[in-house]
Parts: sequence; structure tokens; C-alpha cells
Amino acid sequence: MNCRVCNASATKHFATKNGYEVLKCTRCGFGQVAVTQQDLDRLYEEAYWSGETTPNFAQAEAQPIFPSHVYWLEEQLRLLPKAEALRVLEVGPGLGGMTAHYLRSHHPEIQYEAIEISEVAAQTLTAQGFTIHTGGVTAASIVEACRGRFDLILGTEVIEHDPDPHGFASSIHAMLRPGGWCAFTTGNIDGLIARWKKQDWYYLEPPLHVSYYTPKSFKTLFRQEGFDHLSARRYGFNYISLKLKTHIPGILLLSHLTGIATGMSIRAQRA
Repeated sequence: MNCRVCNASATKHFATKNGYEVLKCTRCGFGQVAVTQQDLDRLYEEAYWSGETTPNFAQAEAQPIFPSHVYWLEEQLRLLPKAEALRVLEVGPGLGGMTAHYLRSHHPEIQYEAIEISEVAAQTLTAQGFTIHTGGVTAASIVEACRGRFDLILGTEVIEHDPDPHGFASSIHAMLRPGGWCAFTTGNIDGLIARWKKQDWYYLEPPLHVSYYTPKSFKTLFRQEGFDHLSARRYGFNYISLKLKTHIPGILLLSHLTGIATGMSIRAQRA
């Protein structure tokens, strides 16, 4: 199976989890799982949010936003110009809609919309007055409805759910205004913990997580799809939480330089 990011034929076994083999590209490091549409269709129903089908994940309605998410979100908002009618699109707000509620209360000047693949979550957030596009990021109708409209597109722990990296990145590019930014958090399969744990790495969760990025694979993908100013910071929400709780200077830089962390914060600008 060729790599879905760089098309290299040199992929090797990384781990087996939940009956699925995870292959890792020897050129760009991208990890991928072969899934069927049937695998994906049975996800994201009501049982998904309650944790019945995903023991490591559950989410309630109107879940309060975590301080680490606020820190990360505000960091991305600082990329935007000081202008009126800024537009932000979130991919995968989930049932809780943490970002949606935070922006409504703290940044009411921002026009917020979201793309949500789960009909249950989309209906819940629509009923709360948010503009939600129901479906996948690569759906033609959604791409056309959002084309060239947004200053910032973001998603927390969502890019790893999509089995079509180039389709995802291309769609994000199309929905951004020229000069607009995208920002995502995801796992880093090249992190020391991931390589040590392998099948016991907590982020390894197929068929829920089917695309596992590295800094190199992210940059390869997004550069090919027309982005520049690429940044991959090797730390996730756990390290942001540690920074906020302990105020240890340089903790995020240390995480990035050592490559220990499982998480990764990535962003890019539409050229």
C-alpha cells in the first residue's frame, strides 16, 4: 500500500490494534490504516459521544472548555488581522461545542461556523443557534458553501479521523481566504512515546483514528496543497496544561526540542 501523503511504496508495519494494521511510511513517516466506508459509517452516532463505542472518549453537551484549549485557541486567533467581520470555521466541534461557546461569549465579533460529520452533534449545536454544515470536510456541497470565506480554520484532535489527507488539506485550502490560516492539533507518531509504546500508544485507536502524522508528513502534505509558513510544534494539550499549572519556563520549547510528546500543534497559511 502506497503512502497516502507522499505516495512512496515503502511502508512498513508499525503496530496492530483493534484488528487493524497500522502502516508507517519510511520516507515521510505518515501512519495509515485501511478502513472501509462501512467502518466509518458506524462511528459518530449517539453511542460515540457517550463512550459506548469508544471507551477512551466521551463528551457531554455544553462541555466547558479546558484552560489548555483556551491557551491554544487564543494563540491561533492572534494570527488574524485586526479587522471587522472575521470568520472562523471549526472542523469537528463535537457534541460539546467548546470552541463555539467560548467564541460566542469572549469574541462575539467573530463570525463562527463549523463542519460536523455527526448528525447528532450537528443537530445539537444547530439548536443552540450555531451555523453548522453537516457532513465531511471533503463533501463537494460543503466545500462550495464555504469556498474562500474564512480567515481561520481550526480543529482539535480531528485531522487524524480523516482517511484522505490530500482531500482534507485541499478542501481546507479552498475554504480559506487568500492569506488565511489553518491550525490543528493531532498526535505525533514520531514522538518518542509513540515509538516506544507502539500498539499500546493511547492515540492508536483505529478505526477512529486512521491518519497518523509526523512533522515531516504534515509539511509534505500541506506544501503540496498550496500552503506556506508551515509550523509543527511537538507538544499537545497535556504539555500546555503542565505549563499553565506549574509555570515552568520553557516547558513547551523543551517538549518540542526533545520530541518526547505524543501531541503536536500544526498550522499553515494559504499562500
